[in-house]
Amino acid sequence: MFGSGIRYWICKVPLDQFIQFEKLQIKYNTPYETIFFDLELMNKFGYSSVEEFHTIHSGRGFLIKERNTIEIKHKKKRLNKFDSSELVYSPLLFESYNLIKNSLALEKSEEYKLFALVQFETGNFFKFKINETNFEINNLSFYLNYGSLDNYINEQFITDLTYNGVKLKSQKEDVVCTGNRVVFL
Repeated sequence: MFGSGIRYWICKVPLDQFIQFEKLQIKYNTPYETIFFDLELMNKFGYSSVEEFHTIHSGRGFLIKERNTIEIKHKKKRLNKFDSSELVYSPLLFESYNLIKNSLALEKSEEYKLFALVQFETGNFFKFKINETNFEINNLSFYLNYGSLDNYINEQFITDLTYNGVKLKSQKEDVVCTGNRVVFL
């Protein structure tokens, strides 16, 4: 899979701690992205990485849009190459691939501030390897979105692939960060 995607962290921060960040944001009149993606500043609050910052879930997503290409090969032979947008907006009367949508509802609470730290990336996003001699494309399933995050960033995305119900592990990534966003859920 080559094109653009996201890396995301769903954070559930105690409200009293979030108020400290909110005061900082107001004092310096700076966007939350500047605060939460500044590792030096976060280190002063006791966090050495984004993963440590009250993260309840993290993941990656390959955006479903034109010019984001998916290539399926068996050994060295290319079986199919298409835009990721064809997964959802297929001109065919039937779906050519198995799509499974994640409709998990994120639980909100008055005691916590729930938000996503989203990092936009571009490059060689996902590469999976399947060691099957009798590869059948119908056994491949694409997992879409995480919770309602796609509604907040206005983009659908692929989070995982399975073959015969077994989750595939990504073999390689070669991406560059192109931007950051904080999305309140």
